[in-house]
Amino acid sequence: MNIQQRVVRVAEPITQSASDLYIDSDYPIPTFSSNTTAVPQALIKVYYTALNRADIAQRNGKYPPPPGSSTILGLEVSGHIEKFSTNNHEENGFKVGDRVMALVEGGGYSEFCIAPVTQLFHCPNELSLKEAAGIPEAFLTAFQCFFKIGKLHHRTGGLNVLIHAGASGVGLALIQLCKLSGLCSNICVTCGSNEKGEYCKTFGATHYVNYKEYPKWSEKLSELLTEKSEVVPLIDYILDPIGGNHYLEQDVLIARLDAVIIGIASMGGMSANIDLSQMLRKRLTIQYSTLRNRSPQYKAELFTEFQNYIKDAFVTKKLVANIDCVFKMEDVRQAHEYMEQNKNNGKIILEIRHEE
Repeated sequence: MNIQQRVVRVAEPITQSASDLYIDSDYPIPTFSSNTTAVPQALIKVYYTALNRADIAQRNGKYPPPPGSSTILGLEVSGHIEKFSTNNHEENGFKVGDRVMALVEGGGYSEFCIAPVTQLFHCPNELSLKEAAGIPEAFLTAFQCFFKIGKLHHRTGGLNVLIHAGASGVGLALIQLCKLSGLCSNICVTCGSNEKGEYCKTFGATHYVNYKEYPKWSEKLSELLTEKSEVVPLIDYILDPIGGNHYLEQDVLIARLDAVIIGIASMGGMSANIDLSQMLRKRLTIQYSTLRNRSPQYKAELFTEFQNYIKDAFVTKKLVANIDCVFKMEDVRQAHEYMEQNKNNGKIILEIRHEE
């Protein structure tokens, strides 16, 4: 096998623009960790990867990869297993040549990528590798927020949930997981257009608010659910990748007793003024969470819990990959610009090599 590969790199000095991205055709293929006590690793021949907001943050110098991780962008891939670090033909239920999807700490924008075997999923025959590339980061993040952290599946039914950025990859994944649970009476989303809202409904959302039409979305959502014009505290779970004062303040207002608010980003700002008396009276939980810098043990546990929960849902189409569009590796700049313009409904896929 050739020891060089093509990867997408970020030019220096960083200008915080998609134009910083370029193809390096002479980059070394990654090698396995020399730590013999580490979880066995797999070298994956990458066919597709998917874009995440974290890629843009890293490209702009604002989200460095964890120590020891690949500095190449890309947190999820799909492809074929080339070999294992143990030189065995089989590891942890996977074999050389298997079609897989994987969650990685970096290195996805490349022809070859390394992943721990505990962070691999088998790609069912019913799924293309193109679809599979958009599953790991979105669905595991969504599951982590409301299920592993929020314990939604341990609650009784009749829950009301609110998902901001509903038409994002994580948003659409969480809509489906909430629907699959059978515990949610109302699955509400905010999004930037009526088109995006209607798209969310096709995945299971019951109500949407276009935040561009209704900046005080909490009032409009209360009206949709109760026909009252004032904000009514009626939401049990909130996923908020926006944050900032404008969103978090409204989250606290619309949350009901013992509600859980999970933040996964802060696109709306890094600070917020919220009414602590409301939090105290309602016994609210606000937790911010990331997945990338979690320990290998945590991720392995998350993978197991997720697979046990969804079972064969991707095979039976109770869960579906939400792919918006596909860009060639050579068009990575346009792919980043497309995401930055918030044009996508679901995942943006980057084709590294074509699956026949």
